[in-house]
Amino acid sequence: MPMRDDILFPKDYTQARNIFLSFKDNFDKVKVKYDLKTEAITSKHKTDILIVDSPEESNKNVLLVSTGLHGIEGYMGNIFLQILVDYYIKNELYDRFSLIMVHAINPWGMDEFRRVNENNVDLNRNFIENWSSHDKGINSQYGEVYDLLNPDKTIKRSDTSLIPFLFSNIGKIKRYGTEKIKKALTLGQYEFDKGVYYGGAEYQKSVLIIRRIFKNILSEYINIMHFDIHTGAGPKNRMSVINSVREIKSDDLIRSETGYDLIYRSDEDDFYEICGDINDYFYFLKKTWMSIATFSIRHAWNSVHSGNL
Repeated sequence: MPMRDDILFPKDYTQARNIFLSFKDNFDKVKVKYDLKTEAITSKHKTDILIVDSPEESNKNVLLVSTGLHGIEGYMGNIFLQILVDYYIKNELYDRFSLIMVHAINPWGMDEFRRVNENNVDLNRNFIENWSSHDKGINSQYGEVYDLLNPDKTIKRSDTSLIPFLFSNIGKIKRYGTEKIKKALTLGQYEFDKGVYYGGAEYQKSVLIIRRIFKNILSEYINIMHFDIHTGAGPKNRMSVINSVREIKSDDLIRSETGYDLIYRSDEDDFYEICGDINDYFYFLKKTWMSIATFSIRHAWNSVHSGNL
């Protein structure tokens, strides 16, 4: 999809939400029916869902695009949706497949320019299949490097305490190695509620909403494509497509079928392993006879609102 000249780069959550709500006008102009639903996450923060059903009743194809799972990354998601809506309408793709767009899964994080939600939970570590049997100590390495990942005070680049902090942890970095620290950080952890990459102790409200959307889609459609939009990984100014470890097709086959090269699997070899991942959970819910593909789209570029914070 080519970049439009009239793309709006929202400066805050309110402007981003207003842009999303204005998509109704685009569909009104071409007389395409839609349904807009709003879910309150906090008293001032909303997740909005726009459902555009194909007029062909026999059409069981759907594209689901979700944004803002990591709050601050919702700004890139908003821009992605602007481009998508324009392309979808101009090419009359509503005759080929339905479109469901979720804006700001984590609206509090988007409003506060934070990755996590209002409970310090990383929502992409909260999609646990069964909380009652979930091993909260799955990330044993995290506790070993807790002090390194969670200093007891805010450290700024200009802060002179940064130097002794780094020197005091050189031994720990050398002892554990960067790969071990990376895994301890990115896998997700469930024991330190004030720490980074905390996956929570139960489903968050936002995740319950997404679970309901997933189940509704799985009951109504047969051929399903899901894109969850993120930022901060891969080559600059290009999109990297991160596939679920549960996808039965090989990455090479998907690259061949799509003609796109930056397709990876969310495992230790290609990307990194994630516990409680949204894509893996969708595969967990799906029925065996359905055609489903779900990906995280990660765009790396220079923007004040992009990046993993």
